[in-house]
Amino acid sequence: MQLIGGMRIVSIEQFAEGTFQMIFSGYLGKIFDRLSRKTAILTVVPINNLSICLAAGLFIVCLSVDEGSVWFPTCLALGMLVCAVNRLFLNAEKFIVGRDWVVVLGTSETLAGLNATLTTLDQFANVISPIITGALVSLTSLRTTCGIFAAAPTGIFGVIKTYYRTTVFSAALGMALLFMSVMGFDGLAVGYGMSAGLPEVVVGAFRSFGSVMGITGAISYAFFERIYGVRRTGIIGFMIQQICLIIAVSSIFLPGTPMDLKGYFSNVTIQSWWSAMVHSFDGTNTTQEAPQVDWKHFTSNGHSLASIFAFLIGIATARCGLWMLDLSITQIMQVNVAEIERNTVFGVHNALCQTFAVMKHPEDRERGSSEKEEEEESEVISVVESF
Repeated sequence: MQLIGGMRIVSIEQFAEGTFQMIFSGYLGKIFDRLSRKTAILTVVPINNLSICLAAGLFIVCLSVDEGSVWFPTCLALGMLVCAVNRLFLNAEKFIVGRDWVVVLGTSETLAGLNATLTTLDQFANVISPIITGALVSLTSLRTTCGIFAAAPTGIFGVIKTYYRTTVFSAALGMALLFMSVMGFDGLAVGYGMSAGLPEVVVGAFRSFGSVMGITGAISYAFFERIYGVRRTGIIGFMIQQICLIIAVSSIFLPGTPMDLKGYFSNVTIQSWWSAMVHSFDGTNTTQEAPQVDWKHFTSNGHSLASIFAFLIGIATARCGLWMLDLSITQIMQVNVAEIERNTVFGVHNALCQTFAVMKHPEDRERGSSEKEEEEESEVISVVESF
């Protein structure tokens, strides 16, 4: 997304994904609670896979047509919409397998180990995929990479009431609130790294490192849970996460930081915001030039890489504590939520998490300018909010 339309497109696309999950995740969970497990999984998997192919095809059109063509903004908008649908059903697939099936297949003694194993496998896939994707983009082209992937209102109160009256509501809400501050390797973080001058392979390596830390967190959870129990292990994970995020916060004081809050708020206007928004869809905000990295002096295009490296290392290492906390809350919910309501509760929980995630970066989602300094500055604001 950052290569096609810049940071603002990344922000808009993530906003669309979060909004779709806010609105439809609870409904989807309630529907799946009424279906058999086999029917539910046979529904989400084809939709998930087909939406990936369709989105990749639409982005290929964007990269093939003239930037001034009417097809560019049309296919770009449709592609973002399909990506939002894909994210919705992708999370539904994860909930069906990792939140419902695992409870049926396991026992109270083996549930922690099964949760840790599934999370480890998921994070291991996340270790490999960014490296492969980054290598494909670097060695071939963005269009070729997309081609590879292409080949390969009464109801809402009801589901919220079901979520609220569970005995684990407080713990689940606490985890959802965490989404207002947690930083991860989403499109904004990846786009920020690339706009700061890091090659795709390096950004992919950071994402893989974050997934390795996630695997470490999953394994650590299984170990600590046997010694200290579920609740204390969650608290340990939360403390680890917050300590690691201090590294990310320190990035705003290091060389290469674009931190200038006073300059931004004194210059932004409604007119400039709307102009930048329209500019995101006109096809002239693409980023195709390879960065000039000088590893000897630790700079890219003349700017120090100290700040961006500290930021990415901080959010990557924090994944260890985050997954310990996530698995702790998940197991508490799995054990205490009735089977007939499990998909509904986890669907509403995901919607609530995405609601707070959307609220996390209001400035990022509104601004995403094509100019590099404004892009980086927006992400630095997010670092301060994450702390």
